[in-house]
Amino acid sequence: ESGPRAARFLVALGMTEQAGLNVSRVCGKVSPTSGLSQEKFFRPRGFPLPDSPPQTMLLIPAIDLKGGQCVRLRQGHMNEATVFSNDPVSVAKRWADEGAQRLHVVDLDGAIKGQPMNMKVIEQITAAIKIPVQMGGGIRDEQTVLHYLNAGVQYVIIGTKAINAPHF
Repeated sequence: ESGPRAARFLVALGMTEQAGLNVSRVCGKVSPTSGLSQEKFFRPRGFPLPDSPPQTMLLIPAIDLKGGQCVRLRQGHMNEATVFSNDPVSVAKRWADEGAQRLHVVDLDGAIKGQPMNMKVIEQITAAIKIPVQMGGGIRDEQTVLHYLNAGVQYVIIGTKAINAPHF
C-alpha cells in the first residue's frame, strides 16, 4: 500500500528511512521524498514518537501444524486447510537457511484440543535448527510450558490461558 496512510504506518513502525521518508522532529509532519503528499502524522497509541531512535522490524516466518503437516487455514477454519508440506522439519530448515532469526510454530491441533498434539514434530524442529523457536497452541498449564522449554523452544506463547486466567 502507498499513500499518506501507509506513510503514517511506516513512521509509526520507525521504517521511514527504508521507505524514503523524512520525518520532521519539530512539527511532527511526514515529509515524503518519494512523491507522497505531506500530511500531519498522528501517532497510534503504543507506537514510538517520530523523533525516537530508528527501530528495526523482525519478520518471523511461521509454521502452522495440523496433523504433523505444514498447513494454512482458510479464514481460520480447521476443516479448510491447505497442506504446504508433509515435512515440517525441512520447512523449518529452509527458513533457517534463508536467514530467519526466529521461527514461529503453532500447534493448531493443540489449540483446539487444549493440549499439545504435535510435540514430536516440534522436538524434531528444535533439534534440527539453530535459531530460536517460539511456540503457541494448546499451552494451558505450567507442565506444558516446561515440556516445550525442555524440548528446545525458547519462547512460549500463552493465548487462551492468559485470557481465561490472567493470573496464570
